[in-house]
Amino acid sequence: MYSYSSSFTLSGTGSRGQQTQQKHSDVPLPRHLLQLLWGEPKAFPGQPRDIVPPACPGPPPVGTAQSERNPWVMLTSALLTHCQASEGRLDLGQELVSMVRSLYKTKHKLPVQCIRHLAQLLLQNQPSLQQPALKLMSESGDEQLLQLTLDQINTMSAETASSCDTELLSLLLDAGLLVGCVSSALYPLLSSHMLSHQQEGGWDVEKAAADLIAAGHRPEAGSLLLAHRGTHQAQFTFNSALAVVKKWL
Repeated sequence: MYSYSSSFTLSGTGSRGQQTQQKHSDVPLPRHLLQLLWGEPKAFPGQPRDIVPPACPGPPPVGTAQSERNPWVMLTSALLTHCQASEGRLDLGQELVSMVRSLYKTKHKLPVQCIRHLAQLLLQNQPSLQQPALKLMSESGDEQLLQLTLDQINTMSAETASSCDTELLSLLLDAGLLVGCVSSALYPLLSSHMLSHQQEGGWDVEKAAADLIAAGHRPEAGSLLLAHRGTHQAQFTFNSALAVVKKWL
């Protein structure tokens, strides 16, 4: 568990050449990220070391064109550019996810355009940072980002799919992306996760099966129902899957 800082100071040169300094408080940032910045003087070139950002910026700009200038996007970009050591990169991704989530219920919540830009920055650093990007996109609720999530998943190798953690699987199911993943290497893990964690996740298996049928995936729907009803996997066949669809749906 990392401690959090509660203030942010950022200096720079104003439009007329004056030195400006802004301070905002009460928005948490993992101190682990701050330590990474302190160890990388090049992360914010031209910034005096005593005022390198120790916490959080103010409200983000609005609009796609301005997302690159959003302080949170700039912070993420600096961290990804200057923390190149392979060790800890996954931890960095998870810290960035935590940073974005800490803003969800505050006035600093990032607009979709900034989430999209952050995800693109993370995806450029595949494969170790793909999962954090998928997490941010899948919980965004934005249709374009959900489609980008599916595009990423449907090009995953079996090896990459096998490394996906349970949090990501849950987020994909929460976002209703099971049907869109049916042709991917991740689908077996995703459907298995739905069945084994159905009670805690609150997912409706029969509705998921109905959605699979509506999308033309009757065998997959039948297999899901067979597993849900407790049929032994050795008895799973194409014909049994179709039969159970006709019987239960």
